[in-house]
Amino acid sequence: MTGVITIETQLATWFGSADRPLLGFLHVPSSGTVREAVVMCPPLGKEHIDTYRGMRLLGEKLAAQGMAAFRFEYAGVGDSAGAEDDPDALTLWLKSIVSVVDYVRQAGAESVSIVGLRVGALLAASALQECGHVNSIVLWDPILTGRNYLREQRAFYAISVGEDDPADSRVSIMGGVLAPECADQLSRLRITGPFLGRPRTLLAVKSSVLDSRAVAGLAATLDPEMM
Repeated sequence: MTGVITIETQLATWFGSADRPLLGFLHVPSSGTVREAVVMCPPLGKEHIDTYRGMRLLGEKLAAQGMAAFRFEYAGVGDSAGAEDDPDALTLWLKSIVSVVDYVRQAGAESVSIVGLRVGALLAASALQECGHVNSIVLWDPILTGRNYLREQRAFYAISVGEDDPADSRVSIMGGVLAPECADQLSRLRITGPFLGRPRTLLAVKSSVLDSRAVAGLAATLDPEMM
């Protein structure tokens, strides 16, 4: 399934396999000259909704700086094919990232960087080994472990919505629901380093968490630039 809609310097396109098409949005410089492609990995659930406009604005700013920025929706998320509570959802999310990187390379990008926001940073770091050479990776307010992410999300859900139906084995997060198999696999993910190929790494975190033991440990492992 293919097709492109042009809206000024933004292109909406389907990519990936024909049986599981994914939706993406490519921001390109108005000059038509691109010096690098940036793949933007969003959060999940309510955080994806809350940060949607911010990610779009970032894509526009990157395009204004001469880069092609590609926003996308993981398999089973938004308008991309699939179900969010698919038992294999985590594997499909990681494959989505690899597919995006392949897509921009096939479009002619010689240099590729990745920006991952919140759990998108955890997924980006986990998919990095399958993406080939990546020039740089930005871990923006990253979720460092899937276990902590699920603990946080389930706590927020219980406070704001209530307890899950005991008869439903799925795991609720804010704005979404996961199959127990997916939640189990996600809980095992963590950002560790050094990354294969040692891409330039930028760790973008709030000043309030700079002194946290987890962030300090990650910084010591990755030796990133801080922001």
